[in-house]
Amino acid sequence: MLQHLLFKALFMMSRNRAEYLSLLFARPLPRDFKKWNDRPIRDLVDYFDRTPLDQRLADKLKLEVHKKLASFGLMLSQRDLETIDEIYQAFYTDCLEVRYTIRDRPTGRSFPAYRDLMLEKDLEGRHRNYLATEADFQVIKSLQDRNLIIPITADLSGQKAVRAIGEFLKEINEKVSAFYVSNVEFYLWRYDTMLRFVENLKSLPIDDKSVIIRSYFNYAYYTNVHPQTIDNSFSVQILQTIDSMLKDYSSDRPYDSYWDLATRRSLELN
Repeated sequence: MLQHLLFKALFMMSRNRAEYLSLLFARPLPRDFKKWNDRPIRDLVDYFDRTPLDQRLADKLKLEVHKKLASFGLMLSQRDLETIDEIYQAFYTDCLEVRYTIRDRPTGRSFPAYRDLMLEKDLEGRHRNYLATEADFQVIKSLQDRNLIIPITADLSGQKAVRAIGEFLKEINEKVSAFYVSNVEFYLWRYDTMLRFVENLKSLPIDDKSVIIRSYFNYAYYTNVHPQTIDNSFSVQILQTIDSMLKDYSSDRPYDSYWDLATRRSLELN
């Protein structure tokens, strides 16, 4: 949640994606940054790769981020602010080499750097991340400026957050279009709380097009590789309609394993 509040502050402080990355990595802007709106993502990567950290800028930006956070009207503790500073420091210290890590728990795997994520392409060879074009960036910035991206921390099988979101969506007459759960359901199976998550799903306003999006990690849970895996990838993104999942749980043949859940009714993605 605190990391997303940092992102929100930086989005609201920036005018375009070049300025956003300048703020995120505490690097000086290109002199003609207003002309960079049409530049390809590779140009931005090359610029920030060769531009050194400006520590005085970083120190100044931390204070400006604190001021922006204060304007949100949230009750952030001193420890919250220190944690945000630690997260921010990771970004501007490592710049495009910043990457996901698990503290005190070596995994033996190397996770992609920010640079790799910016330059990754889809199966048709196109950049798809929100920094790929200025238009894509402005979509996310507009959502942030209008407070339409709301960070929430929660237990998906808990009794409060998911149901509260459902009540809010009902109040404003909206449906859930997509619910991204990553691989959390694997852990719900492990701790025998999956049925509580199912009850929470029942509280959400959905239609027949509402989908749940999963990240399935091959080799991490089963020796089987998910049938939708492409090129022996370590992970695969899969979709299922929420309605079909709930119907299966209400039938005489509910899912008997995480593998069953991840494979029985996955939508074909072409």
